[in-house]
Amino acid sequence: MRTLTRGELNRALLARQLQLERAPLELPEALERVCGIQAQYAPSMYFGLWSRVAGFEPAALTAALEKRAAAAELGRDAAVHARRTGLLPERFRPLVFHTRIPQPTPTFLVAGAVAGTCRLGDGGFGAEPFEPLSAAVMREVRAEGARLAAAFD
Repeated sequence: MRTLTRGELNRALLARQLQLERAPLELPEALERVCGIQAQYAPSMYFGLWSRVAGFEPAALTAALEKRAAAAELGRDAAVHARRTGLLPERFRPLVFHTRIPQPTPTFLVAGAVAGTCRLGDGGFGAEPFEPLSAAVMREVRAEGARLAAAFD
């Protein structure tokens, strides 16, 4: 039996947690696969599932919570999780986690790693990469952001 390298193990974990690409799963299957979705801030559950599940409809999570088919639990260890999985390089942690703000700043992933911060508001979706990204990647990020904004309209 071959032992996985640290990098292979990291990628396998990210894939199991649906953090490398969006999967075409039903909500119950997605929640089971990732062992639940954790959030310090309630809207983060919706962002987390939307970024993992192709075709995710926010109303499906709301309905599941209302019917108690899913349970909401707000956690406090997102910082530990992000550090443990290597999703967020240490040099960018201060841009996401602040001592004066109780919840982390929303982020977006590129190739399975946190690549920048984002916001969704009245002005639509905005993304600020930590480092320069190619024009093609930024077009993809903005297109995903537009789909996210449309899902919450």
